[in-house]
Amino acid sequence: MKKTLIPLLASFIFISIYAFDPSTPKNGNLYSKHSLNLDQTNPKLYSINSLNEKKHPLFKNGRLFETIENMGAKIPKSIGINIGSDVVTTPEGYHVALTGNGNRYNHRIFGPKKEATGFVVIKNGQVTAKYELSGKRIFETLRPLIADIIPENPGSEILLTASDSDQGARLEIYSMTGAFIGSSEAIGKGYRWMHLLAVAPFGPNGEIEIATVRTPHIGGILEYYRWNGKELIKTASLEGVSTHRINSNNLNMAIAADFTGNHKVELFLPSQDFRTLILVKRIQAGVTMLKTIPLNGELNTNLMITTYPKKSLWLGTNNNTFTEYGY
Repeated sequence: MKKTLIPLLASFIFISIYAFDPSTPKNGNLYSKHSLNLDQTNPKLYSINSLNEKKHPLFKNGRLFETIENMGAKIPKSIGINIGSDVVTTPEGYHVALTGNGNRYNHRIFGPKKEATGFVVIKNGQVTAKYELSGKRIFETLRPLIADIIPENPGSEILLTASDSDQGARLEIYSMTGAFIGSSEAIGKGYRWMHLLAVAPFGPNGEIEIATVRTPHIGGILEYYRWNGKELIKTASLEGVSTHRINSNNLNMAIAADFTGNHKVELFLPSQDFRTLILVKRIQAGVTMLKTIPLNGELNTNLMITTYPKKSLWLGTNNNTFTEYGY
């Protein structure tokens, strides 16, 4: 009797997973629906010792964040979650987690980390869908992004960066039932990466688009993609940016929101040298740069918006200074 009970009990063991990166949005999407006008002429500067936890963001391990209490998920231990990645959550209570810990594609842009080769969808501790990449392909990211990418389809989709040594990276869309839907074109060369940032109504007329940075380590190019019914097509681009440092696990160095108070979505992201913030907006002709904000050092934290006690944009630089841009 004991021999049959042990495997049965093991199959019901759960582990509580919390955000590997507490600055990651709950759905993995760097798009905030907040609206705030920034006063860049009078930013407030703080040292690491002057941050007040009751009034300012929390800071730990290079991240600014407010709370991690809503990021928990109970995952069956047998699933094999990708170590060091984030579990993201939908409003309906589904959790999407990367799986697999292998060495198919030795790019290592996140440092010495095992690679994800699949994902699972979980609700109430039960797997409702799963997907596994074949061959030498991997998901080259630290978390899925959940968003309504295809407006004509009900519900949300799963967006991931997939890569291999032949074609490099491309964006791929999956359904919440674990079915492949479509993708962008691959970069076309191995060991070239795309940093997936946000899904939002970026388009000139409010169309849903995906913001990503192609090859952020070797000449970053901001690119926007849109679903055309069959695939993701590039709609606009802007050179001279970067949103990730090689070997870093910080994927949150950009943020999208209404920063001008005109009910349109703009995107803040760093320049190639991380010493300037650039605010950009999609227009009919492509991408326009609305403003640039010189920083007092190199950006080395995430960008985040706080709502209490007021709406502000926060960041930290490599000289241990934190900057608040608000009204």
